Amino acid sequence: MGGASNFRGGGGGAGFAGGSGGMQNEPLDARNVGGGGGGSSYVSKIENFRPKVKGDANYFVERNGNTNSDTGGAVVIRYLSGSDEGTDYNYLNSISVSGEISPYFDIVSSNCSHSGNSFIANGSVAPVSTGLAKGQEKDKLTFSITIKPKAGFFGGNNVPIFKENGATLNVTGGGKATTITLGDDVKYVNVPYNISIKTKNSTVHKDDVITKQTLYADGYSEIAYDPNDPMQAYISGISYEISGPGASGYTASNNFSYTITENDVNKTLSSDIKVTLEEPTGVTPAKVGSTGTNVFYNKAALRCVATAPYSVDGLGFDVDKKLEYNSDTKTYDLSINTKYATAIDAEESFYVYDPINKAEREYNSNNISTIYSTEVPLTAGYYFLEFYGADGGSNNNHTGGKGGHVY
Repeated sequence: MGGASNFRGGGGGAGFAGGSGGMQNEPLDARNVGGGGGGSSYVSKIENFRPKVKGDANYFVERNGNTNSDTGGAVVIRYLSGSDEGTDYNYLNSISVSGEISPYFDIVSSNCSHSGNSFIANGSVAPVSTGLAKGQEKDKLTFSITIKPKAGFFGGNNVPIFKENGATLNVTGGGKATTITLGDDVKYVNVPYNISIKTKNSTVHKDDVITKQTLYADGYSEIAYDPNDPMQAYISGISYEISGPGASGYTASNNFSYTITENDVNKTLSSDIKVTLEEPTGVTPAKVGSTGTNVFYNKAALRCVATAPYSVDGLGFDVDKKLEYNSDTKTYDLSINTKYATAIDAEESFYVYDPINKAEREYNSNNISTIYSTEVPLTAGYYFLEFYGADGGSNNNHTGGKGGHVY
């Protein structure tokens, strides 16, 4: 059907329908309206169309500004490649897309098969196989993968998601194979910087020398920078610093030392541990994610007490209390170590009778003697006991060894 326009009749139908319409005399007068022109039998171009191939610019009629009254209608006939050639799309009914995540991440979940860091998705991407729509989209294969940084990864900018070897994804099906390389905007992310600092709260005494080992949790040690460690691939160094109790500045952890003074007793002091992950220069961050801060802090408390602060029946005891946060198990661990703290000096008057030097000999009827010690009266108190074994005998050729000693 032709189109309508002011001062004109209906435009000619396309193809073999009517051509250009005539002039209308008056805008409000329906009389004297030109009839539709005759249909054009002209065919612009016959062309073999192939999927996703840009062809000749003359596929369609170029009107070049001509009006409907100047040219007749036109027909474009497009030939669909494969519509009568038996093009086989069957192999697209079953294809596999595979790839591998980089060693900096773990696969958390996916809607496809995965083992370790490798994944594979199977499905169909076959197009319409018959009719005028042959070759147009019908099936599509969609797969999704959720990943997270490995626990020991230190983070960094522009970290690759995929482990690549020339391409991101490998595609196979029906004996055919190809590769897909994704763009940088979906291949790289910025991963938050990450490092664990484990400290403890300790009980200390006057004149105790505090070093970094006093502040760190039992079993924890500083992590040295290793450029060959793949988990440190996106940092350029690690530095540890410690602030002394009451101090505002930081000292390299290996040089840190503080001695508990009399003024510190009955106070709780604290030291801050500062760890800096150095950032490489010249790295452009990815479009997705953020590294966050590269400086981390943790605190260690020092409870300063007098020697043997607790007394039980006249005996002094020291109690060492530790409260630690375990970042691995997300728990708070409390331990209490009680030890005897009173200094003891043995007095000579309390020495137990020496059976070696002050023994008495008793003989039986066969003239065989037995050595026994004289009973020593003891008063209530605490005693330190030592036991000596007799020395070995000697003759002209051999000298006996010393006896044992236990206490």
